[in-house]
Amino acid sequence: MKRPFVAAHLLLFLPLMLVSQKSVASTVAVGNCIPQIVSYNTISEAVAAVPANSTVLVCPGTYPEQISFSTALTLRGVYANNRPVITVPAEGLTGPQLSVQLGSDERQVTVNLVNLIVDGTGCTGATGIVYDGDSGELSNLEVRNEATGIELFANDTEATTIDLHGSFVHGFSETGILTHSPDATAYFVNIRKNLIVSTDTMVEAGISSGATSGSVSDNNILLKSGVGISLLLLSPPIVDIERNYVEGSNIGISSQIGGEVYGQVIKDNALVNNGTGIDLSASHGGDEITGNVISQSSSQAINLNCSSGTSLVESNAILGTPLGVANTLSGDTVKGNKFVNVSTKQTICQD
Repeated sequence: MKRPFVAAHLLLFLPLMLVSQKSVASTVAVGNCIPQIVSYNTISEAVAAVPANSTVLVCPGTYPEQISFSTALTLRGVYANNRPVITVPAEGLTGPQLSVQLGSDERQVTVNLVNLIVDGTGCTGATGIVYDGDSGELSNLEVRNEATGIELFANDTEATTIDLHGSFVHGFSETGILTHSPDATAYFVNIRKNLIVSTDTMVEAGISSGATSGSVSDNNILLKSGVGISLLLLSPPIVDIERNYVEGSNIGISSQIGGEVYGQVIKDNALVNNGTGIDLSASHGGDEITGNVISQSSSQAINLNCSSGTSLVESNAILGTPLGVANTLSGDTVKGNKFVNVSTKQTICQD
């Protein structure tokens, strides 16, 4: 006599059980390389289906898709040495190939992107990855044949940290990695141990950081024009530029700063065969340029541009360039530098 009663109650609770199960983070696959878990045919289907904080594992293969993320999750290629390739779909693109957007509550979400290849071949002017997200990791990515490889930006003032590392960005026509934010004191981007390469003679920059705090360290940047590392800072963030290798650009490292008197740390970089090694154009003070090796600059190794009078240029090795340290003011400190095969070691501006 009780069985109908029990069955009726089970029917009542079944929808609640299904909702509860769907709300729990899960791990799913795209492709058929992990048969023991739920799998989808496309990355877009999997991303749309999983609840927040899930992991989507992508099997090796080619996926012609344009993907938008508005839920926190991790998208990871299954094998680090055989990464899935996300290509341009047949109908083309209406925006970036991968786009991390605001969530349904208009707040940023955390999306981690790992072990993926994003290829923009066949689509002029595209951006590979646009990340408008909360703190997250982008690692072991290859982004190729785009106008801009990776664009990272923040729309609000909540503290956010992005770690972009171990990735290969190449074949871009404008900028390899671009960061910007309306409030640099809250947006931190660490760009480290990446390889950034372009042979396009119209490239703007390998790495361009606009009003963003953080660090740019241990990257290899090989260009045929433009700026290797460009700092466009209009408010007082701190960006440490350390242990990078830059070759072939018009300017190896450019620090363009406006506003208060403060400066960046530009330390232990190797700058080879650039037009100018380090340029402090329009800077308003205090850069520390120390321990860099600057060789074969066609114009000058370091240009202070008569701009601050408070910068430190110390313990740099300057080799094989017409001019060592150009356009200094009396307040700049230039000491302990080594000059080899340099025609003019230093020029001084009128205060």
